[in-house]
Amino acid sequence: MFIALLKRKQARFREQLYLAGITASMVANVAGKSSTKTWTPWDFVPNAKDTEIREKLKQHIMAAVTVASAFTNQDVSEIRETLVARLNKQGFQDVEEIFEETFPNWKWKE
Repeated sequence: MFIALLKRKQARFREQLYLAGITASMVANVAGKSSTKTWTPWDFVPNAKDTEIREKLKQHIMAAVTVASAFTNQDVSEIRETLVARLNKQGFQDVEEIFEETFPNWKWKE
């Protein structure tokens, strides 16, 4: 019984996120003319499986950049390029975007 109520609550929450995503996607598409991405309402509804993979990838990126910058003489932009190439080759998506989320204030290119 409790599991059924929990599933119903999660479904209602996802529905509310979708409805809010309709408005958010409209605002992002109209106001964000510099972006080439077209936002959909589903971009604002988290997917549990994708979120878990994304968080593990963030942790991997953070650890790899920290270790590489501590133990190599490479510049952080070189470390980033190498890591992005390797992760893209392994089939991960949105690696550049995840880098920006993980290190939002870092300047990668001078």
